[in-house]
This record gives sequence, C-alpha cells and structure tokens, in this order.
Amino acid sequence: ALARLHAMWSLEGLGELRADDLTAARRDVDPNVRAHAVRLSEGNLRGLENSQRRQLVQLTYDPDVRVRFQAAFSFAELNDTLRLNLLADLAVMDSEDPWVRTAILSSSADCAGRLFVRLASKPNFAATDGGGAILRQLAQVAAASRRSDELGHVWSALVEATRSQPSAELERDMLLGLGDGLRRAGNNLASAARTDGPAAERLVARVMEQARASAENSARALDQRESAVRVLSHAEFAATRPVLEALINPREPPSLQLVAVRAISSFPDPQVPQLLLDRWCSLTPVARNEAVEAMFSRKDRIGRLLDAVEAQTVARGDISANRQAVLLKHSDETIRSRAAELFANDSFGSRSDVVAQYRSALQLKTDRERGQRILERECLTCHRLGDKGHDVGPNLAATLHHTPDQMLVHIFDPSREVSPNYLEYIVARDDGRTVSGVIAAETAT
Repeated sequence: ALARLHAMWSLEGLGELRADDLTAARRDVDPNVRAHAVRLSEGNLRGLENSQRRQLVQLTYDPDVRVRFQAAFSFAELNDTLRLNLLADLAVMDSEDPWVRTAILSSSADCAGRLFVRLASKPNFAATDGGGAILRQLAQVAAASRRSDELGHVWSALVEATRSQPSAELERDMLLGLGDGLRRAGNNLASAARTDGPAAERLVARVMEQARASAENSARALDQRESAVRVLSHAEFAATRPVLEALINPREPPSLQLVAVRAISSFPDPQVPQLLLDRWCSLTPVARNEAVEAMFSRKDRIGRLLDAVEAQTVARGDISANRQAVLLKHSDETIRSRAAELFANDSFGSRSDVVAQYRSALQLKTDRERGQRILERECLTCHRLGDKGHDVGPNLAATLHHTPDQMLVHIFDPSREVSPNYLEYIVARDDGRTVSGVIAAETAT
C-alpha cells in the first residue's frame, strides 16, 4: 500500500497521473490509498465523467472514517446541490466525530445556512450530541459570514424546527451558536432577529425570558444557570444588565459569578468598566482576577483600571505580576508611562538576591496543610497537579522529584527557565478585544 501511495504521488509530481490511475486507486483495498486518491481527484472533480463521479460519491459511504474525512474536505470542489447532499449524509453518519465535523464545516463555509436547513429538518438529528454540535457550529459560521441569505436560512429553519419539535435546550444551543457568530460579525441576536422578522424576534424574546428566569432561580442546577447566563450575554446590554449585575454577588456560587463577569465583559458598552469597579470590594479574589482580565480585554478599559489603582479603589496587588509586566511593555506610550509610575515600587529586584535571601527558609519545619492552601491559592490558577488546576503552565507533577533548593529557585525566579511552549502570546482581535494565553495547538491554517 505504501508503494502504491508513493507511485501515485510520484506520477502526480511528474504530471503523468491519469484518470484511470485514480479510478484504480479509489477502489484500492487500503483506506489510506483510497483517501489520497480522493484528495488527488480534487482538481478535476467537476470535470469527471459520470461513472467516475458516481464512484467518488460512493466514497461518502466508505467503511473507513479516514476516507470519509478526506471526502468531506474534497467535496468543497463540487457544485452546490451535490455538495450539500453529500455533506448532509456525512454529517448524519459522522456527527459524533469532531474531526469529520471540522471537515464538513470547512467545506460548507459559503453554504452553512443551507446545510443547516437540511440537517435541522432531519428527525431527531438535533437531539444527538454530535447533531446538536454541528448545527450550533453551522449557525455560528452562517452568522459570522455576514451573508444575509445564509443567515436567513438559519432563522427560518430554527423557527420551523422549534415550532414542530419544541425544545428549550435546542433553542438555547442554536441561539448560542447564532449569537457567537453574530458577535464576530459585530451584531447581536436581538437586532438580527428584528431584521429577520416577527417570528425570529418572538423566538429570541422567549429564549431570553427563559434564560433570565433560569439564571435568577437559585433552585436550578448550577450548570443550567451558567448556560442561561451565556445566553443572556447575547442580549442587549440594557435589558440584561440588571440580571447579570445581581449575579456578581458573594452569595452566588463562585463559578456562576465568573460566568456573569465574563458575560458582562463581552459587551462593548462603555458602562462595563464602572460596573465592575463599583463592585470591586465585594468580589472574591478569583472574581477579581476575572474582572482584571475583563479590563485588559479592551484597550479603552485599561485607562479606567489605572484610574482605579491610582485612586486606591483597586489595590496594586490585585494586578498580578505578569499583568503589570504587560502594562509596563504596552504598545501605548501613555499606558506604559502611567504603569511605570503606579507600579515602580512593585518592580522586582535581582531574583538571585531574593533566592539567596530565602534560602535559609529551607531549614524550617515543613507544614503540608499550609503549603496545600498556598498551592491552591497561588499556583493552580496556571498549573495542574493531579486533577486540580489549569494547563496554562507546566504540569507540577514534573516537580515531584525536584530538590527543595530547585523548588526555591523556580518559585522565586519562575522566568529563569521557560519552555517555549509556555511563552505567553497576546492576540489583538478585529472586534477591539485582546486575549492572552499559551498556544494550545497549531494547524497549517
């Protein structure tokens, strides 16, 4: 099989690969050869003879998922009607496979709304995990495309689907997909629904009312309340502000407070910074970290945060060392100079001196319980140990065999040795927000 694969690509490189060669390869007993034959057929999919096209179409139903995966990518070269039919069939067969879903989305970027219509009309498809996922993603792609015709297809199908088989969960999930896409396109659910017509407007109003009731109801399951808050983040700010503001409250579960802070920060409204700063004193440490990230997410909010630090409404210590470093190296000269004035006294001296100063502490008696509390408070926001923490920095399991002296150096001079895959990157989005983090995965595109 490997020799046949190399032969096929060598003929392609020499410009000698014939239609008959591909016909034979598409019938090969090895699925890898069949998958590559589909890929090599892409350049001439629309010029294939009927018999060759029928053979290619049959690979939609190939027993091996690798072949179907490649087919989902390659079918982007087909005409719209045939492409929609084949992608819909692939979606039904492989909706639970995230890789095939990705390939289908790639090939339907310009017809996501029409593919949504075909899949939404299939009985019980939306009720499956994979079916619901791909419908939500298609709604997001159609909304983000800024193509009113594709978005109109989604609204019509969604209104019809919820009328014939009403499901609060389906409505919520599909509107979340639409909302995410519309936000990328600089729009929101409420205004888009008004444009589409009364039926869409009533649908959005009903789902938003259900979300408000669910978010405010402390008797509801926590995951349901958090999901409801995410829906409310796609409403208009004035309408949803009172509910979200009430949830930033120490009496509410911490995770719900975080979701509420994120929801509020997603609005570009100029009132958002003051809203967060007004509640600063009542925020828990974790919620304060989230609020700081919200202020950093838009350049026009950073000045408000610096004003609050200057007025001592926000303590300098509430701004973490890495966030202070971002401010001190900010591209905006005004922000840089203000940060230098505010955080000059917090700048770190020589790390070697600090390590030397604390080395005598290694002789003290250890206290595991105190250490555990400090670990959870200071370290697990970025590191993972066992089933706790987050994978932003290296996994702490690697430190279990370090000597106390090595641990001291890493704690007080964490930047002395940083693996390239844990460097922090800052991404400026075209909607005005910025995000920071580590690269979790890379692809050719």
